[in-house]
Amino acid sequence: MKRGIFLHDISHILLPCLIAVIIIYISPNVDIIKLMPAIFIGAFFPDIDHLVFKKYYRSYVRLFKYCIGDRTNHRRTFLFFHTWLTMLLIGISIPFGFIYNFYLGIFLLLFFSHLLLDLLTDIFMIKKCGHWRI
Repeated sequence: MKRGIFLHDISHILLPCLIAVIIIYISPNVDIIKLMPAIFIGAFFPDIDHLVFKKYYRSYVRLFKYCIGDRTNHRRTFLFFHTWLTMLLIGISIPFGFIYNFYLGIFLLLFFSHLLLDLLTDIFMIKKCGHWRI
């Protein structure tokens, strides 16, 4: 279990880096100053709903220890970004985001990718996905 969580956490760091390298390779004229925030905010913003765990841990230090340590009580509360509806809405919004603004499309793509990685982790490593609500 700990190895799976470690791989999950590493994937949340490697995926944005890989996407950045691919985009810069495909389109070297892209504005890196706009691209990097779109990628890294999009990749980490979905986890902002984990801050609701603070009420269980009573301090941000304990919450941080939870985030880097054992997560046997992985989903004790409702996470509003980690739902099927959010994945559906973000998935539908990705093409429109790219049409409206390239960097918005990148943000939405990374947001969706993060949620997909979380779902796959929950299904295959943690073996629970009942907390993914509609």
